Amino acid sequence: MLLKATCRKCGKSGYFDIGDMKKEEVLEKLSNQKTFQCIFGNHVEVMSPVQFMDFDWDNLIEGELPKEEEFLNELRSRYGEVYTKEELQEKYVVDSFMYGQCLCHSKNNEDDLKVFNFVTSPNGKRYYVLIQ
Repeated sequence: MLLKATCRKCGKSGYFDIGDMKKEEVLEKLSNQKTFQCIFGNHVEVMSPVQFMDFDWDNLIEGELPKEEEFLNELRSRYGEVYTKEELQEKYVVDSFMYGQCLCHSKNNEDDLKVFNFVTSPNGKRYYVLIQ
């Protein structure tokens, strides 16, 4: 089952694959998370997702989350420069990493600094999104 969620902070929404878990199980599991990354709005919070998300329990959907390729194509259409870990390592050197963002410089030019945020796909793969 897919559960629609909307982030109160950024206003973006998407779906969580909750399988056959009951509402109480989902809320307990999410309540135990002390930090989370909003995969819809690409921000990191130091609180449980339950405190930031509105869940639409009345309209659960049968179905599957997008395939990895569909997810990556959507990210690239929304943000432009998006890299897998391997692609990022081919072009950039990571100088520092903090709060879900990494400062990198181009392998060809140390003065070419870029800041990337990361996004984790519903299937658990990490992607790096250029934010500066």
